[in-house]
Amino acid sequence: MRPSTYSNANGSRSRNDRNAGRIALALSLALGLAGLASFAWHAFAAPAEEARTPALAGRDWNGARYELAADQGRVRLVFFGYTHCPDICPGSFARARRLAGELTPAEAAELSVVFVSVDPERDTPEVLSNYVAAFDTRFHGLWLETDALARTLQDFGAVAERRGGAAQAEAYTLDHTSSFFLFDRAGTLRTSLPFDGEFRTLLEHVRELLGEPRPLGAPAPEAAPQSVPATAPPANAPAESCCAEAPASPTPAPEALAHFENLTLRSARLGPTPGAVAALYLTLENAGPGDERLVGVRSAAEASELHETVHDGETARMEARPEGFALPAGGALELAPGGKHVMLIGLPGALAVGDALELVLVFEQAGEWTVVLPVEERTW
Repeated sequence: MRPSTYSNANGSRSRNDRNAGRIALALSLALGLAGLASFAWHAFAAPAEEARTPALAGRDWNGARYELAADQGRVRLVFFGYTHCPDICPGSFARARRLAGELTPAEAAELSVVFVSVDPERDTPEVLSNYVAAFDTRFHGLWLETDALARTLQDFGAVAERRGGAAQAEAYTLDHTSSFFLFDRAGTLRTSLPFDGEFRTLLEHVRELLGEPRPLGAPAPEAAPQSVPATAPPANAPAESCCAEAPASPTPAPEALAHFENLTLRSARLGPTPGAVAALYLTLENAGPGDERLVGVRSAAEASELHETVHDGETARMEARPEGFALPAGGALELAPGGKHVMLIGLPGALAVGDALELVLVFEQAGEWTVVLPVEERTW
C-alpha cells in the first residue's frame, strides 16, 4: 500500500530529524574532541615552555664559545662562583673533579661541568684560563658580559650580590647561589643540590641521569681525555672533594701539631690554589682555666681576615668576623670548610703542594703564636 501524503511527509520529517540529530551529535563530538585536543596541547605545551633550558652562553676559559642549550645529549652540572672566593668555590671545583674521577671514561664523556663566574670584572677569560684548567681541563669556565650574566641568573633563579665599596676595589666578596644545578640529556633542569651535601647523593643523581637515553638526533660525545689537569700533574691543582663523607668507623684524634701556653693546634689545613686567595682551616683546643679568643692572623698575604660562610637557603655569603672567634676554657674552636675560616687575600703567588706559609695567630689573652704550615693536597 502506498503511504498517504501525510504519512510520507511525516516519515521524511522523522528521517530528517534523525539525520539532523546525527549531524548535531557528530558536530558536538568533533567540537568536544577539538576542545580536548586544545586542552591537551596547552597541557603539554605549557610544561615544555617551563622546562626550557635556561639562557646560558658565554666565552669559555679556552676562548671557545659555549652554550648550554647547544650541549645536546650530555648531562650538565652547572654552578656559580668566582675565583676570589676562598672557601665554597674551590671546594665545589674539587667536588666536581672528584665526581668526574668517580665516573667511568664513557660516563665522564657524557657529563659537562660548567662553572659560571659571577665576577666578570675580575674573572677575565685570562684569569679563568689559569684557574679552571688547574682543576680539570674538561670543565667549562664561562665569562659573561654583565647584562648576559644578569639574564642568566634570573633564568636560573640564582643570585649574586657584591659586598664592599670602592674603598675595597680588590677585596670585595660576592654573595652567590652555591648549589649544583643538574640538567638531563634533553636540557631540562631536574634538580639542584647543595654544594656540601652528601657526595654519594650527587654521584647517584648524575649516574641516574646518565642512564637515561640520549635524545633522538643528539650527537654522541667524543671520548673524554684521560689526562685531565692542565699539566701532569699540576702542582697547584686540588686533588679531592672539600666535603668527603666521614669514615664508617671512628678514627683516632690526630697528634697535636704544636703547643703554645694552654693552647694546642690539633689540625691545620691549607690547600693549593691557583688564585690570589685561599682559606685556612684550623682546630684549636684550650686546656686553660679561662676563655680565649682568636682575634687575628698575619701572613705574607696582603690581608688575612677572619671570616665565616653563612648559608641562607641556596645562597652563601661571607661575613667578616673582626671580633674574632671564641675558644672557651676546656673547649675547642674548629675552622672548617663551609663555615669559619681565615681568608688570605692577595697572596704573593699561587700556593702549590710542598710550599709552606708562615702565619702569626693572634689571641686575646695568650698573645702571638707563629706557626709554619705546609700546603697539602686537598682531602676535604
